[in-house]
Amino acid sequence: MKKSLEAKLYKKYPKLFRQKDLPMSETAMCWNFQCDDGWWNLIDKTCAKIVKVDPEAEVNTVKEKFGTLRIYLDHANNEAQQIEWDVIDESSKVCEQCGKVGKTVVIDNWYFTVCKKHEKEILTKKKKEEEKWENEVKDMWFKWLKYTAKKKCAVLEPIEFKRWLATLKSDGFAAREAWDRYAVGDGKGEIK
Repeated sequence: MKKSLEAKLYKKYPKLFRQKDLPMSETAMCWNFQCDDGWWNLIDKTCAKIVKVDPEAEVNTVKEKFGTLRIYLDHANNEAQQIEWDVIDESSKVCEQCGKVGKTVVIDNWYFTVCKKHEKEILTKKKKEEEKWENEVKDMWFKWLKYTAKKKCAVLEPIEFKRWLATLKSDGFAAREAWDRYAVGDGKGEIK
């Protein structure tokens, strides 16, 4: 969220956000608002409700989780805690990017609450990332073929390469280590 929008909430609800200057060992508010601007109005309305039913409540976290807004409270009474739960459902119908009507969608195992426009933008971005990844993999394959021809060592069999690609998608660090053993090492590394 933009700092200017955060500042408005801090100014409007100073008691509610009194944890904002505490160290991370005591609160998550030290990281400020961990969501996009589209939920600003929803956060503002929710804060007004909380202050009305429980002036002693303190916000310790405001973030997006599984595509919905989470506002975690300390020292809250039952009514404030119910508001804390209600905002999760309310946020599942509001685009986190722009504040328009939205819905929660799952894209590549990530949850987003977005309007149609922002869903399309996310899908386009993911497609570009996937194409970039595929090009990088092709580039690595050609480098590997060049390396094996130069070193006159056994070529990585296609089935091994496919196993390596699966590892890369699920655990990039382990796949990078395997790649380094082959391409940088002596060519006898083992892909698991």
